[in-house]
Amino acid sequence: MLARRLPDSVESPITSPSLPQERQARLRRTTTAELVVAGAVLAIAALLVNAEPARLEATRPLAAEVHAGPDVLVDVTLDSTRAGPNNLHVYTLSGAGTQLIVPEVRATLSQPARSIANLPVHLSIAGAGHFISLGLNIPVPGRWTLDLIVRTSAFDEYHASPVTFSLK
Repeated sequence: MLARRLPDSVESPITSPSLPQERQARLRRTTTAELVVAGAVLAIAALLVNAEPARLEATRPLAAEVHAGPDVLVDVTLDSTRAGPNNLHVYTLSGAGTQLIVPEVRATLSQPARSIANLPVHLSIAGAGHFISLGLNIPVPGRWTLDLIVRTSAFDEYHASPVTFSLK
């Protein structure tokens, strides 16, 4: 077996004394610039992969929770944020967040910018503490206000905080 002696120090071609200092500095700058560009490309690609497509963003449902009197919460869900046929769900909850059975919920829609006021919204009982308006036609895009009145007994009713939303 032949043994070969390794040199005491192994020199890299980058740090070799045969390369002039200027060439080494240029190589380091170029390598650093390439790494920065590669990092930027990866960051942009990561952002684009996680971004939601515009079409999905425009049809995202609306969800809001408002207070309607002492210990009455109202959850509102609108299936789409586009003008036209839509589905509105209204859930009544106790202050603790449990389902609250109420005899009636009334709703109206308004758009002050177009002088549209108090369009009645027909709500049907869909279950205990759940009211629904299927095929609710919200005619024009813009900023709308949903006003809710929750009747908790034969004598008590409460006006919920208005729910304001924008349709495209």
